[in-house]
Amino acid sequence: MRPIRLTLSAFGPYAGITHVPISQLGTKGLYLIAGDTGAGKTTIFDGISFALYGEASGTSREGVMLRSDYASPDQETYVELDFEFRDELYTVKRTPQYDRPKKKGLGTIRENANGHLIYPDGRVVTGAKAVTLAVEELLGLDRNQFSQIVMIAQGDFLKLLLAETSTRKEIFRKIFRTSYYQQFQMVLKEKAKERKNEYDDVQKSIAQYISGLKCADDSQYYEEFQGKLSQQSLHDLDEIIALMESIMEQDVELEAQFEKKMLEIEVRRENTNQKISQIKKNEEAKVSLKNKQKFIDENGPILSELKLGYLKTKEKEPYIELLQGRIGEEENSIGNYDQLDRIQDKLSGYINQLKQKNEFKEQLEKAILQGKEKLALLREQADLIADAEIQQARLQTNLSRALEEKQKILEIIHLKNKYEEQFAKLTSMQEQYFKLESQLKLEEEKYQEWDLLFLREQAGFLAAKLETKQPCPVCGSIEHPNIAVKSHDAPSESELKEKRTVVEKLREKTRLASQKAGEQNGLLESTKNMMKEKMVNSFFPDLKQEEVSIYLEEERKRKEETYQVYKEKEEFYLRTIGLKKKNKAEYDETEKTMNHSAKEMEETLVAIEEWKREMAREEAAIHVLRQTLEYPDKKAALAHLRDKKMEKEKLQTDILLAEEKYRILEEKINIETGAVSILKKQVEDTSFQDTLDTLVLEQRELDNAVTQIKSLKERVSMRIYSNREAMAHIDKKCSIMSQKEKEYVCYKNLSETANGELSGKQKLAFEQYVQAFYFNHILEEANKRFSLMSGGQYILVRQEEATNQRSQTGLELDVHDFFTGKKRSVKTLSGGESFQASLSLALGLADVMQRMAGGVKIDAMFVDEGFGTLDSESLEQAIKILHELTEGNRLVGIISHVAELRERIDKKLIVKKDIYGSSIIVEI
Repeated sequence: MRPIRLTLSAFGPYAGITHVPISQLGTKGLYLIAGDTGAGKTTIFDGISFALYGEASGTSREGVMLRSDYASPDQETYVELDFEFRDELYTVKRTPQYDRPKKKGLGTIRENANGHLIYPDGRVVTGAKAVTLAVEELLGLDRNQFSQIVMIAQGDFLKLLLAETSTRKEIFRKIFRTSYYQQFQMVLKEKAKERKNEYDDVQKSIAQYISGLKCADDSQYYEEFQGKLSQQSLHDLDEIIALMESIMEQDVELEAQFEKKMLEIEVRRENTNQKISQIKKNEEAKVSLKNKQKFIDENGPILSELKLGYLKTKEKEPYIELLQGRIGEEENSIGNYDQLDRIQDKLSGYINQLKQKNEFKEQLEKAILQGKEKLALLREQADLIADAEIQQARLQTNLSRALEEKQKILEIIHLKNKYEEQFAKLTSMQEQYFKLESQLKLEEEKYQEWDLLFLREQAGFLAAKLETKQPCPVCGSIEHPNIAVKSHDAPSESELKEKRTVVEKLREKTRLASQKAGEQNGLLESTKNMMKEKMVNSFFPDLKQEEVSIYLEEERKRKEETYQVYKEKEEFYLRTIGLKKKNKAEYDETEKTMNHSAKEMEETLVAIEEWKREMAREEAAIHVLRQTLEYPDKKAALAHLRDKKMEKEKLQTDILLAEEKYRILEEKINIETGAVSILKKQVEDTSFQDTLDTLVLEQRELDNAVTQIKSLKERVSMRIYSNREAMAHIDKKCSIMSQKEKEYVCYKNLSETANGELSGKQKLAFEQYVQAFYFNHILEEANKRFSLMSGGQYILVRQEEATNQRSQTGLELDVHDFFTGKKRSVKTLSGGESFQASLSLALGLADVMQRMAGGVKIDAMFVDEGFGTLDSESLEQAIKILHELTEGNRLVGIISHVAELRERIDKKLIVKKDIYGSSIIVEI
């Protein structure tokens, strides 16, 4: 890569457009960039680095800081670099992110970072990130590699020389991309930790199961059992298992003994219960007689009140007839509202036609506006022919933006169509739900009606099953003088259950329909929100729902037209000047179309006025008709009519309900009266009363005995079950623990080896070992120059042994002094010696990285500052080294304030600074 020309606009201290003609310096040798402090020498390197990678050469300057404070508000900030690569010419241009004043009004507006790269064949890559990727692919270097190989920035010399092992490790990790080795170390360490935790968890689990083992307090093994558990050790696991087998065998025998005792007591208790049951039947008959007589006494007065209420509601029957007459009158007047609706429909038609005319007028206005825009674009095309190639490259951004805007419109239209489909599906689901809900309501009402009939006819069901000389299940009598008769329309119990099943299935089906409708509504809301978000992000106006479709279609057409205009404009730049004649013809045709649209606009305005007059006539007719109507519209009239009908139906229902309540209670009282006479005969039998107390006492004693034995048996059973479960888990966990221990030991050894944590060994991790390999090659190349610049006194050496076994090592750096034959820290070097060592180390790093980058050919290098600390002899050696770098066709630029360098180097870029900004003069 060889820079040809650099252009800086409102960049750093350069206020206007400044050209740096690097090609005038030749293709090889040294050149010096000199000037006052703060004039902008380093900014030249920043401009080259920013043009290629979107970042300045040093670490202290960011893109947002590069806008010139000297520039006028309307001056654009950008950097443009023409460079040669493999004998072909490329152009890259970038704009940083910065704030500039608005062209209209107050305040500022933010310009976003952008860029484009023009290839020799005319192909263009646009966008800040895309350009960076394209440059990296073209040159084979990323920004960090470029700064180490090609451009050694100010202040970066001493970083690598004086860094500690931890810092140098981070630097090499970025340069040589050794983070993969570090990740490998971390993965092994994490795996070892995971296996250790898993092994510990299994041990804890076994200990927990052992702590849950149980032994009876009175067992012969209890003391031995408590002793094993108190030790809390897994070493006696086999002994614990053997002991638990004996304990569980003893518990099983005890459980069988308790089971035998329970069976014996149960036989005695069943005999006693049968005797008690016979006595309790008479007691229950007495209670039933008392309750039925109480029901008759309490509900007699209520029956009188219900009869009085029923007679009172029948008094409203004349008012019901009056309501029926009023209903007939209002039904006859409904026809007048139909006439009103017809006139209003006609008026709505006029309104719609007027709306269409207004929409057509808006279309004409847009067409005229688009025609004006097109005329302006045609005029602009004619002006741009002179610089067609540059404009064609810039036009790519507009084409991309137009295509993006068109795509946004198509996405919104797709979302709108999807919303309409989902809305239709939701409507269908809601209709299905309402249909099911109505059906469910009818079936529930039918079930309630059957249930009521079933309860009323229970006596009939019982009577149908009575047999001669067999006792009644209610009263016990074997005589049945007055058998109840079952109603023919009463449902059976099986029919009632079947109806209940139908209702439950229909209720579940209704619930599922409601759930599906709710889920569909959620999808609908999601699509609606996505559409709103797209419309807001695309700066759409606030439209009514019915206007959205029209606006989207018009916007799609307009974006498509805009895109096509830009496309035509791009093609225009590729044609010759001879296309002017065709451009003039298109201009005349557009102007003719605009005149035709203006004529149609006049005709449309006349038609709009005519429709307005028709609307006024219909509105007057509506006003006259409304004076004769009682209600504002047919809907209100029907609503009032419906209210009267509902009032009539309610009065009729009240009468029926009052009569039904009265009849139902009357029937119940009659049934209970018959039952009382039957029960009075049954309660006379008291032959078992004398033995009941003795039997109850015996029953209580037997119950207590069963409860005690059952509690003891359950305690033993639970202990057996708990111990069996725990022992099964312990057996399973022991197998797992053995496997986990093997895995943990394996990963522990691997992790300690890779992370340099082996006890008694050198603390050298895998990543540092790889970095030390690269570091040895860097030092080998660096010492070729450092030895020469120091007159053979010094070379740089890497420490291979740590000061103790606890410290990380491998990347520490010393200097070997051949004059004394000793090694010492690089921090003991003087300022000039440190610069020599730093420059040698940087150039050695550049050599190694250049080889790593696939043999990338470097035609230019840049070195920023550092020569002021050298004496004359060291400066001579440094210049000699830099001259060696220029062998072949390599151009090396140096930034320095050293006067001797200014005298020794012929080719110079002189940077001057004044109150209006900086400027550059070339001296050859």
